[in-house]
Amino acid sequence: MLFGPIFTREIVLLPRRPRFYILPAAYCLGLLILIATAWLILAGTQVVDTVGTLALFGASMFSILAPLQLVVTVFFGAISAASSVAQEKDRHTLDLLLMTRLTNAELVLGKLLSSQLMVLVLVVAGFPIFVMLTLFGGVAFDQILRTALVTVASILVAGSIGTIVGFWREKTFQAVAGTILGLVLWVGAGEVLAAGLAREGLFGLVGEELAALVSPWHAILRASQPIVAPTSSRGLLGLRSFWGFLGTSLVFVALLNILAIVNVRRWTKANEPRPILPEPEGPSRLISEGTGPGEGSAGGIKSPNPELAEGTVVLTSSDCGLGPQKSTTASAVDPSGGMANGRTCSGNRGDTGVAGLSAESPISIAASSRPAAWRWARPFAAEGEGEDVLSADQRPWWLDLLLPPGKRTFRHVWSNPVLWREMCTRAYGRRMLVLRLSYVVIFFAIAWLVVGMLQAGTLSAYGLGGLAMAALFLLSLVLVNAQAVSSLISERDGRTLDLLLVTDITPKEFVLGKMFGTFFNIKEMVLLPLALCVYLWWRGAIVGLELFYLVAGLCVLYGFVAMLGLHVGMNYGSSHHAIAISLGTVFFLFVGVATCIWMMVAFGGRFEAQLPFLGLIVFGGAALYLALGVRNPSSAIGVASFACPLMTFYAITSFFLQQPHLVFVTIVSGYGFATAAMLIPAIDEFDVVTGRTTVEE
Repeated sequence: MLFGPIFTREIVLLPRRPRFYILPAAYCLGLLILIATAWLILAGTQVVDTVGTLALFGASMFSILAPLQLVVTVFFGAISAASSVAQEKDRHTLDLLLMTRLTNAELVLGKLLSSQLMVLVLVVAGFPIFVMLTLFGGVAFDQILRTALVTVASILVAGSIGTIVGFWREKTFQAVAGTILGLVLWVGAGEVLAAGLAREGLFGLVGEELAALVSPWHAILRASQPIVAPTSSRGLLGLRSFWGFLGTSLVFVALLNILAIVNVRRWTKANEPRPILPEPEGPSRLISEGTGPGEGSAGGIKSPNPELAEGTVVLTSSDCGLGPQKSTTASAVDPSGGMANGRTCSGNRGDTGVAGLSAESPISIAASSRPAAWRWARPFAAEGEGEDVLSADQRPWWLDLLLPPGKRTFRHVWSNPVLWREMCTRAYGRRMLVLRLSYVVIFFAIAWLVVGMLQAGTLSAYGLGGLAMAALFLLSLVLVNAQAVSSLISERDGRTLDLLLVTDITPKEFVLGKMFGTFFNIKEMVLLPLALCVYLWWRGAIVGLELFYLVAGLCVLYGFVAMLGLHVGMNYGSSHHAIAISLGTVFFLFVGVATCIWMMVAFGGRFEAQLPFLGLIVFGGAALYLALGVRNPSSAIGVASFACPLMTFYAITSFFLQQPHLVFVTIVSGYGFATAAMLIPAIDEFDVVTGRTTVEE
């Protein structure tokens, strides 16, 4: 009970779950396959007959695997922490935890450490694999120990970022997207320091030395380097950077968790949804500006009760729109523009009206100044004036975007209610401005770098500028995928998916509504990278054909990651697993394949001698099929699972060979087919995909 019952429960139950044994075994197997594949390349390109060659192989593998382990564990550690807290909110179990005797510290630290247990198990399981590299030479035990400590410290910082964002934001997408943007800002701060923008330095450290105190990437690179003479100036500098990063990491962890502990209950209360008053079915008759007892101006209705106060709303039983055994809640606007408290009109409507009242008996509702989420009051014509009223059928759908429904409009729902909900309601929470501003800051930082290099004449697709743009594209793809998978799991965790499935909404309306709603909700994160491509074309950095390749290829990839998120969200009932599998697929397809090519370039040699890496990619395709198609087997998804890694491998190699047309054809054909392989079953076999029925049934 050191960190509370939440951590104790997780540490007791985790060894009883199959994934406790499957994931570490798969992780170690992947590391061994990488080492074996690299050895086959080395043995196939040169004769290994000296100790120096073996030592060079061991040092090269360690310099590749240590940063790779850092990227994998930090990314999934942060996402695991954010999704763990968001799942509690979506299932409304966080309120139950706050009602127990748990202290704020037990709640925050328990969620943090319980979500990082599986990631820390992966680091411990991979430690013997790294120790095995010492048999080749070129790697010392102190290097392995330093990299392991840097990795653990980075995991705790990333998990703290995910935990605090999860408690702070109210919806799953906000938590996941905010965590990803927080990681990017964290790493970006290190790159800014490494670029030498902090010229004065700190404690005598400048440039990369100062970045090693903050950035986990620079810290792992320095920790993986050997320290031959610890007493030398270089050795002391390396040890000072190592201990400095551990110290700053502990400070970050302490500050983030203290902030979460202090504000967890306040954030939870602030994120409670406001009460939503439903729209009255009949035309509400209001007295919005009463000048005296029984007088009003909204509809010219006289109150028979002389004791009604100023601003009183008068409704008749017919205004409630009640049928037999039907009830609703009426709402109205007070003189100051706020909403009146809702009052329920209920009962059996017969000849005598509601609850024994006649059809014309007035029901008085005292107005108040309490605001509500929607300020509805249907317009009506004053008696005898013949005023034209804008009906729901006459109001176009685009007017809802320009002029949101107010107190003199109908709440008009489009022909596709799912798309209307995604675009015209706050389905993914309020206060999205912080996330958008964070992404805009990252975008303008990268755009500033690209524009500066363009003006200096040093912009190259194969240099720092191209790498920065690739990172921006990858970030936008990850955010689109996170939004898509969150749109499904939020419905499932909120227990509204079953309600949608029993309505007359067609599968086409549901899937396409979610897909287009995904792009609308994060339109800035899609349009800004495309706008940067157009700017480069306008400045003459790329030609028109290359602009077409970029824009069309990015659109295909956006469609793929959006459909991937919907597919995973419909197939997996656990939001925690769905987020990990969806984002893990994007991570493998782009970062994993790029790592394989990085290893190919590092070991060099003839291309035909490096074909063992193709076997590694095929192994990744099999794992991809297990994640995407094992629950609902499909030959098309099977082909796409094996084709996408190979297509990505071929596209990246064609890019380095300066053949953009092959990159475009490969991306469009491979990922376009994969998108169709997931989209068509989602529409034609919707019940099977969502798990409501089986193939045999």
